[in-house]
Amino acid sequence: MKELQPKTGEPKKAKGNSRWFSTSAIVFLILLFAVTAYTLVMAYLTPVKKIEELTKAALYSEKVSQNLAPIQDTSLLNLMKKEAFLKSKLTMAAQDSVCIVVNLPDSIVTLEIQGVTVHVARISKIRKSGMLDKIDPRILIRRFSSPQNVDSVMATFAKFVFTHKEAPADTSQQTQLVIPDTATIEPAYVKMFLQDDFILTFREKGDQNKKVLDKFVRNIQWNNSIDFFKSILGFKVPDYIPWIEVRIPARDIRTIYRSIPEKALLTIRM
Repeated sequence: MKELQPKTGEPKKAKGNSRWFSTSAIVFLILLFAVTAYTLVMAYLTPVKKIEELTKAALYSEKVSQNLAPIQDTSLLNLMKKEAFLKSKLTMAAQDSVCIVVNLPDSIVTLEIQGVTVHVARISKIRKSGMLDKIDPRILIRRFSSPQNVDSVMATFAKFVFTHKEAPADTSQQTQLVIPDTATIEPAYVKMFLQDDFILTFREKGDQNKKVLDKFVRNIQWNNSIDFFKSILGFKVPDYIPWIEVRIPARDIRTIYRSIPEKALLTIRM
């Protein structure tokens, strides 16, 4: 009578599969760690690269010392900022078009024509990229000692409102078709792209349109993320654009956007 022999192939096969899965998991974790570390390094180098570019440009200017020794006297820095601000405003005063003045220390945004203030908006909140706090303040002073050109604008509402009229056959039946101004109910958000890679954003204060604006901003951030990963996949340090966002009433945002010319001038007091 033959005895049943145990099948030894199946345990060996199960043991082999377990070893394969363990090896695959370790390889996956290593790759995941490498990709994460690479992404974090690139994210760190992005603003560092921009600071180096601005510093290099400043060193070629006579307005910044070659050694860039730290200035401990804050009152001196404030005077330098004020001088640069007034110099920029004086240059803009020579223009006959509407210009924007953003005064961050005083929390106001004004529209000016030849140095005369024609509109004032109060800033309720200021946000800015962390890079602006890390860079030498004299570089920013140099940057904003002259007016900035607004190269392009992105907005959530139309800049112009058009009226369409139809000529009736009989004047007694005269009617007028007006395209409604939806800007009074639409969220107010204007992003201005300034010269030499700088962004100034006006966002309406309050929570009335917060959900809609948050969704709009997330779409912008998603597109920026795509560009970021395209760069790192190409083994290039992504470009970084410093930014400032100010919160002001929605009606002031519409007034500012609709008052300025296509290529407006702007100055910022840091």
